[in-house]
Amino acid sequence: MGLIRSDKSGLVPELDCEVAIGGCSLRFTIPPRSGSGVSGSWFVNFSDDFSVRFGEGQEFYVQWRQRFSRGFLETRFLGGGWKQAIIGEGDRPGYAPDGKVVWSCTQLEVVVQNTDMQGYPQMYHSCGGKDGLYEPLSNYRAVDYEPDQWMTFQVRVKIGNWYKNDRRYRGDSTIELWVAREGEASRRVLVAEGYDIANTKPDAKYGKLWLLPYHTGKDPKQEHPVGYTWYDEVIISRAPIPDP
Repeated sequence: MGLIRSDKSGLVPELDCEVAIGGCSLRFTIPPRSGSGVSGSWFVNFSDDFSVRFGEGQEFYVQWRQRFSRGFLETRFLGGGWKQAIIGEGDRPGYAPDGKVVWSCTQLEVVVQNTDMQGYPQMYHSCGGKDGLYEPLSNYRAVDYEPDQWMTFQVRVKIGNWYKNDRRYRGDSTIELWVAREGEASRRVLVAEGYDIANTKPDAKYGKLWLLPYHTGKDPKQEHPVGYTWYDEVIISRAPIPDP
């Protein structure tokens, strides 16, 4: 079961039963004159009992469908670009300080976002925790965002040995991103093979997904149309997930 989190404005994502097919989707609102995290976020552990977490020698897949309003995509926001999803460290029993919760911005996380408002999904690894960097993962084939349709995004994470920030690189991990426009087959737009995933915490593993349009450095004084983005059909799997 997922949890909703808001910033100080109190704005939270809402269920919208009009745009999804056969059910409801989660809608985030991006109002004018708003800051980075005003739209709130939704997060979920890979399992309610924290038993499903992924570490060295394992791999997993995360897929979701996402829709963007035209006003959201056509606005040239002043800021560093908005996020789509964070795949990060999962909760575990006995974690300090409050017993269970691991928040975002963890060392091992991988993030899908519209970096610098370039108009297509990109990725980076680590929240400043890999050799002191937010390390970008270079795209080699862009698929632009399209308004008013359900696009599908799938991330594959294959973990080799954790990189311990000791300059001993093994190059045995892989991160991939697949994107599909509505009614089309997925296309692999990013592959980081021979990669090193940072994690210096012995008890940390992948285990949590965040969905959010958090916009780093968004100008709270900018006037722009109200924007919306919707999420639907989230799947976490040990095997590749077919296109919808």
